[in-house]
Formats: sequence, structure tokens, C-alpha cells
Amino acid sequence: MTPPTPAAVRGALKPTHESLTPEENRELYYDERDATDLLRDHIRAVAAEMRTEAIAMRVNAVDPFATGAERNAEIAEAQTLEKFADRLEGRASNEPHT
Repeated sequence: MTPPTPAAVRGALKPTHESLTPEENRELYYDERDATDLLRDHIRAVAAEMRTEAIAMRVNAVDPFATGAERNAEIAEAQTLEKFADRLEGRASNEPHT
């Protein structure tokens, strides 16, 4: 899966082709996916990026120089990112990520 360009996503979200900017029109033209597939891939890419950031936050939480409050904040932020990534993909928080 290749994430779509921001212009293609903006174009796919617009209600009519008449309101597309030249950049959005070009990006939609060259992207062979229909709007549904394009937006599906965009959501998956954003959710994957959020999960990657959550992993980095959890790694930072084990920093030996971090205070307990800093660790707890990192863990809470990571959990929030994971929760919203799940919601973007329409998953329950306890479903496995495939």
C-alpha cells in the first residue's frame, strides 16, 4: 500500500470535481485508485504512523533519566495515539492489528 499524496486526499474528500484545484485534479488523475481505495489507504497510513509514534513514546518512557511523571505522561500519550489509531480503522481497542 502506497499512501496517497495530501493533494489526492483533499481531492477525494471534495464533493464535486468542479471544486478541485489544479494540483488536486492532477494528483487524482495520476493516482489509479478510486476515492474509496485512496481514502482507505490514507487512513491506514495515518494509523500506522500513529502506532509508530506510540512505540517511540513507549521507548522514551524507559529512559533511566526520566522521572515517574514523565514516564507516565509518555505512556498515557502512547495509549491515546493507539486508541485513536484504532478508532480511525474502526477497531475495538482489544482487536489485534494486522
